[in-house]
Amino acid sequence: MQKFLKLIPMVLMLLIMINPAYGDVLRVPLDYATIQSAINAANPDDIVRIAPGTYYEFIDFLGKAITVEGESLLNPTILDGQDSGCLVTFESGEGPDSILQLLTLQNGRANSTPSFTGGGVTSIGSSPSILDCTFKLNAGNRGCGIYLSGASPMISHCTFSYNTGQYGVAIFAGDTSDPAIFDCLFHNNTTTNSGTVFLDNSSFSILNCSFDANTAPTIQGTVSIAQSTGSVKNCIITNTVNGYGIYIADGTSSVTIQYSDVWNNSNGNYGGFAAAGTGCLTTTPSFTTGPFGDYYLSQTAAGQPTTSVCVNAGELNVSNYDLSGRTTRSDQAEDTSLVDLGYHYKIMDPPTSTPIPTVTPTRTPTPTRTPTQTRTPTNTATQTTTPTVTRTPTPSQTPTDTPLPRIIRVPGDYAYIQHAINAARDFDTVLVGAGVYYELINFMGKNITVKSESGASHTFINGSDNGTIVTFNQGETDLALLKEFTIQDGYAQGGSQVKGGAITIANASSPVIEGCIIMNCVAYRGGAITISGINSNPTLKHNVISYNEANVDGGAIFISDESQPLIFNNLIHTNSAGYGGAIFAKECQPVIMNNTIIGNSASSFGGGLYYLDASGEFTNNNVVGQLEGEGIFVYDSANKPNLYHNNIWGNAGGEYGGAIQAGEGDISFDPLFVDGPNGVFYLSQLGAGQDQQSPCVNAGLQDASEISLDTYTTRTDHHVDIGLVDIGYHYGYQAMYTPTPTPTPTATCYRDSRLILSGDVFRENDHFKLQLRLFNTCPELYIDQFIVLDIEGNYWFWPDWTQEAAYSPGIFMPTLSQALLVLEFNWPHVDSTYYGARFWCAAFEENHIDLEHIVGEINYITFGWTNK
Repeated sequence: MQKFLKLIPMVLMLLIMINPAYGDVLRVPLDYATIQSAINAANPDDIVRIAPGTYYEFIDFLGKAITVEGESLLNPTILDGQDSGCLVTFESGEGPDSILQLLTLQNGRANSTPSFTGGGVTSIGSSPSILDCTFKLNAGNRGCGIYLSGASPMISHCTFSYNTGQYGVAIFAGDTSDPAIFDCLFHNNTTTNSGTVFLDNSSFSILNCSFDANTAPTIQGTVSIAQSTGSVKNCIITNTVNGYGIYIADGTSSVTIQYSDVWNNSNGNYGGFAAAGTGCLTTTPSFTTGPFGDYYLSQTAAGQPTTSVCVNAGELNVSNYDLSGRTTRSDQAEDTSLVDLGYHYKIMDPPTSTPIPTVTPTRTPTPTRTPTQTRTPTNTATQTTTPTVTRTPTPSQTPTDTPLPRIIRVPGDYAYIQHAINAARDFDTVLVGAGVYYELINFMGKNITVKSESGASHTFINGSDNGTIVTFNQGETDLALLKEFTIQDGYAQGGSQVKGGAITIANASSPVIEGCIIMNCVAYRGGAITISGINSNPTLKHNVISYNEANVDGGAIFISDESQPLIFNNLIHTNSAGYGGAIFAKECQPVIMNNTIIGNSASSFGGGLYYLDASGEFTNNNVVGQLEGEGIFVYDSANKPNLYHNNIWGNAGGEYGGAIQAGEGDISFDPLFVDGPNGVFYLSQLGAGQDQQSPCVNAGLQDASEISLDTYTTRTDHHVDIGLVDIGYHYGYQAMYTPTPTPTPTATCYRDSRLILSGDVFRENDHFKLQLRLFNTCPELYIDQFIVLDIEGNYWFWPDWTQEAAYSPGIFMPTLSQALLVLEFNWPHVDSTYYGARFWCAAFEENHIDLEHIVGEINYITFGWTNK
């Protein structure tokens, strides 16, 4: 403790001494194109300030006493290492006045050769200050977030998540290092040989940190210690997977563990020579979701039903620590009295409500994550069920004796969406202006409408890959409405709860999600949305859910635990998972009606849908063109869904799998999709001017008017659907787009491409395959392509593997999808695993191999490991 009481004032004094009056501000990219060029030009006490955006470079402080910083936590400044090396280096004797702050460091690679280095930061013989930084998705050998050798840095207010590797995946400290680790959050990190934090032959202080849902080996811990001296105080260490909470390997270490909550760790809370000291607890910390994450502490004063045992449970009064402007409360009231245990979130300044300009320095596209999956055995069975095609909706609550509803405006009345929700009462509307909002929100049990003012295409809630973006978990009814947002970049993996990347619905909550675009989210289950719990009966309607990924189940939607959602008239495409590329349903009864489910992938079963002991109804859906897996797969069980009038066709793994067969009125035909004003999944119809009639027209179970689709359309001329409903997704929720009547070049309808790899690649004697899967929604065509292999800046062109560009002959591309084997060879290097090879692939219109005629491309992908 004495170490912290000495170090924190020293750092604060140094920060105060760095006065802009005595140092220049060098702006990137305004004054300097790259961060390193600004550092090269900087003098002592200068500040290198980096605009929001993503920067693909590696930087070295060069021993300079300068500050390198982003502009704010809300508008991220990201350094991305593309798995190629360490992002930030301190190895020239830097001291605490060399400051790195307000940056996100991701996709760094911690290598063991030629010398040990970290993925995010390497500090050798240096003692910098690392403040308010985020370390995520870094990987490699040791110190994947921060690697310390003979170093004594101050690491405070930082978060470490989704880092993977062998030793100290968040922080590795060795060779007589002496780090001070203060007020940091560690969650969902995975190590194979030691701990999330590994302290070896060092001294240390860990104060007011939270550790949750990290994975460790059985004989190690989230915090692993060997031959070291130090203290762990005011911390929360919970839910370790496999290992201990704290593990001390030897009796020579001298470690004090006090005033900490160590609870629910798989192999035990304390392992080896570790033991609880004064003030330690062993009980749930009662985490709750707040404006900026999932690790606030439940407190009745903030509106939760209970108060966490970690509140006011620390060693000293909060005034003894540098925690001003920080909180553990979801309502952002500052911590007072005895310090609360664990990580304290920053009480944020208001975010900007206008879109942030994109910074585009010279860069290479981000590598694609490839999840590893486990197969489930397949059985077959048949069962007869009584059809029921009507779902009883959750009863709405009728207001009685309540004040008149209000409109609360963001950013007019409140800068944050969450602050407006906090101020709202039942039946109010939170009306959100156009812009990008970097926050995570929770409806907090309130039956309110949160709606964009200008539509989903102009209003974005961005999760910055930092958790579930929208949470409903306090019994919201169908009077809770989320409407017309683009919800993107959510990231929710692992942990003690199942959470969706974009939206989590649980605990008897039944909101309505309407007219949203949900994309680019990742989760362990439910890449976009998870729905769980008895009486969790939400309605998802008129949404577009695409480009989401689940490591295991439900690339778009994961449904479980007796919930009964209505999933109506959504377009669900290009999502991926191990099971259920679009939807995974387990022990539940969903009603899934009039959706188009296309181009999704399951590496195991159910490219479109996977049912496990689940029933419900599946009616009027188009399930076509899944890239991997069956259209619909039902595991052998006592329950299975009732199928009526669906079109299931052209799926890579077959139309039906497991214990399911075609239902009453099901067909299997090419739906004949055509381009229209608002998208590419209209149905070809003679009445709209096409020369063919889709078999999905008038092929549904009910009249369109019976299910409220008579004001929507599948026709390119936007005449509404009348009579028997057409199968699949209907356009018309958004206003019809009228294109500008100017000539445009004719382009192919080719839509997407994917890279398929065989196992771990580029290791000794690996057999390597590269397949290009093409996804085409138009009539058959020919394309040209070429592939480039980049070996540390030297380019080799396929198929001849020369340094002169060589192009393949035209490739026949049928309608929908096909996998084409384009490479197959044994990796020639036999000395070691190889890191640093990249492929780039592009497809072109026939006889037009130039940049203006690219119809699809596969971005750079770095090989050598797959655990990401």
